[in-house]
Amino acid sequence: LKDLEPSIVEFFLRFLYTGYVSPDAINTYACIASLLQAAHLYEVPKLETLCAQKLASNLTVETVADVLLEADSMNCSELRRSCLDFVSN
Repeated sequence: LKDLEPSIVEFFLRFLYTGYVSPDAINTYACIASLLQAAHLYEVPKLETLCAQKLASNLTVETVADVLLEADSMNCSELRRSCLDFVSN
């Protein structure tokens, strides 16, 4: 957990212990993306799915390329598909 911001570590650990994600943890692209990376790295599929769904539902022209790169790097096919659908529409 040493490569994560302290706030992301807190959100991540809170999820591990409670299964709950604070609204503060998923209110910005940066927080959601960091939590997704942590969930992928530490193999927490429920949190990974939740973060991927949140990113997919909040795609913008400004973020879609970065999200697509993240999805590809983590083999997150649903998120990748959402990005490609966003771009094609």
